[in-house]
Formats: sequence, C-alpha cells, structure tokens
Amino acid sequence: MMTRSKITVSKPYKTFYTATQKNILCNTPRASGKSYEVAQFAALRKMEYPRHDIVIFRANANSLSASVVNEVLEKFDMLGYGDYTRVRQAPLRIDYNQGESAIYFLGVSGHDKSRVRGFKPRNPLCLIIGDECQQITEEINLQHALATFRRYFDDHIDYKTVLCGNPHEVKGHWWNAYNATHSNA
Repeated sequence: MMTRSKITVSKPYKTFYTATQKNILCNTPRASGKSYEVAQFAALRKMEYPRHDIVIFRANANSLSASVVNEVLEKFDMLGYGDYTRVRQAPLRIDYNQGESAIYFLGVSGHDKSRVRGFKPRNPLCLIIGDECQQITEEINLQHALATFRRYFDDHIDYKTVLCGNPHEVKGHWWNAYNATHSNA
C-alpha cells in the first residue's frame, strides 16, 4: 500500500500515480477495488489540475450516476473538497470550484459508433478514464471515443488515459484481445 496524507493506494493501482507512460491499462477481476481507485485518482487529478477537465466513460451513461459519480463525490468529501463540487446534468458532470472546470461522465457504446463525436469540454483535458470497458459493445466504440477525447489533451501537462475493465469470461471477447495487444504499449 502507498499512502499520501489522507489516501491509501492499493499496490495494483500504484501505476496510476507513478507510471511515466500516457496510457495505462488496468484489467483486474471484479471486487479488486478498481472503482474506488479510479474515483480517487480522478479526484486527486482534478485537484492537481483545477483548470483542466476530466472525462470518465462507460458503455452506458445511465450506469454512471449510480456508481462512478457517487464514488468521485465521496472521494472529494473524504479529501475535504466536497464543498467545491456540484453535480450537473446535460451532460452529466461534476463541476469543480464554482464551475471553473468539470469531470464529465459519458456513455460510449451503442449502434452509433461515434456517438461522442460532438463532445467538447470547456477546458483542456488532463485525464480520460474508461471504466468497465469490457461492457462496451465493440472495440470500434472505444476507438471513436478515445479519438474524440484525446484531441482535447493539454500537451503541456502530464495527461493520462486509464482504461479499466474486468477480464471477460469469453476468451475471444474484444476486451481480452485488446489487453493482450496493448498491455505493454
């Protein structure tokens, strides 16, 4: 375990904080603490880069409000920054520090492979997190989403893309193949 003042980071997720590469792939089993660590990492990055935005996506937007949004809000409260946050709709987001920046929560799966094409954050991005990526319908949905989001990165900071998921029980599932291909990238 790695400890930073009020936070503790489990060993499998230490790379979120220490990796020098821009892309981090996290394919760990259910109940391994991913959601907790992802939310904590997002809250800490938001405080580190208060004038930058963050995108957190899942296959379906409707699963975000009951899960990741609440986890991120809990981490802001735990760190003493809950008063600086406010949940907004359309698009679903947490505004930080009186709306100067935001954490956006988006769904990327479905028949429209480029459904996030029109997304435009208010500020440059410092972090993109894909949560439960194994639930995304096809790899092409992930590719389109990442292409849209990555164009908003600020090249002057240490930006990151973190893709998290659970190993799929079907060996030939696209997420398993993606991990086999990109695990050392």
